[in-house]
Amino acid sequence: KQENPLKSCLIPDGPIDQGPAAGKVHALEEQLLKAKEQIENYKKQTGDGLGKDHEVLRRRIENGAKELWFFLQSELKKLKNLEGSELQRRIDEFLSDLGHQERSIMTDLYYLSQTDGAGDWREKEAKDLTDLVQRRITYLQVKRSAGTGLNYLTCLGMYFNTGEANDKDVQVVELPIVDSLHPRPPYLPLAVPEDLADRLIRVHGDPAVWWVSQFVKYLIRPQPWLEKEIEEATRKLGFKHPVIGVHVRRTDKVGTEAAFHPIEEYMVHVEERFELLARRMLVDKKRVYLATDDPSLLQEAKSKYPNYEFISDNSISWSAGLHNRYTENSLRGVILDIHFLSQADFLVCTFSSQSIFELHSILELYPHSPSLCINSRYFCWMTVFKKCVKFC
Repeated sequence: KQENPLKSCLIPDGPIDQGPAAGKVHALEEQLLKAKEQIENYKKQTGDGLGKDHEVLRRRIENGAKELWFFLQSELKKLKNLEGSELQRRIDEFLSDLGHQERSIMTDLYYLSQTDGAGDWREKEAKDLTDLVQRRITYLQVKRSAGTGLNYLTCLGMYFNTGEANDKDVQVVELPIVDSLHPRPPYLPLAVPEDLADRLIRVHGDPAVWWVSQFVKYLIRPQPWLEKEIEEATRKLGFKHPVIGVHVRRTDKVGTEAAFHPIEEYMVHVEERFELLARRMLVDKKRVYLATDDPSLLQEAKSKYPNYEFISDNSISWSAGLHNRYTENSLRGVILDIHFLSQADFLVCTFSSQSIFELHSILELYPHSPSLCINSRYFCWMTVFKKCVKFC
């Protein structure tokens, strides 16, 4: 006859303030307190996610695998010019096999990043941090006009840390270009708030980029009429996932600030990304959101890649021309392009456009912001966008 395992936990009959009953109750209380402590520890572990070292190492492994692939691909391509067709054929086969291995590693790393609720925690932590900072900025009610473009972000950051925007005695605030500030304030980029630093290091690979992006988010928050227009454009274009964004800047940039990059150069990376996506989701159709200032590119892309569905509004391309660029309609097109590119599952672009700087600021608000820059020479503002890979 087996003894009931719960018998030792039962409270005996009779008075419990003395004798064996009191000892039983005391032991049971200790067991309950210990169980409660274990439950709280478990909640804390699952609620706070994984440790900082785990997240840093995970990103390092991911970046290492990517760098290995880029290095091998670049070096082996050089061998194509050394011998005849047989060597080229073998190298092509090797690159194909190596690509499969790289995608396998990246898929495993993706699933690793989602295990034990880590993916859900990462998304929630990123949202909570964003909500916290946006509430702080809103509380300060920074309404004064100060600077333009990226310099405005610096002004906003200065006000956030000093509170001078709310000082009624201050009528004019002069802020020169950040490079000429002396002594340099300790809270300019790449600085981040001390009370958020540990949380940011855990959830984001570039905390300074995330911090600057918060001010971009505050500055470009859409009005209700704009949100409605975006919704209408989404339905009209048939924008849905999975989709990869491609931004092709040409016109005045080619030959002055940037080289010409044919559509084939972008599509190589688009195809690689779809092959990777197909390992972890159903790809019913390979969709590409094409944003460009070259109206002829859409038809060229459709004719060269008939197996792809290109989502694009050619009227936006026409409005981005040199003679129409500074009109209200052109501004509308820029806003729509930035929105849809920021919603894509992956982004292929160059850094020869100011729109891409703003777009990357939006992408950096999220734990995972995958993108690939294909131009080999580009301007990098305060090294913020160092994730861009020199590829060609």
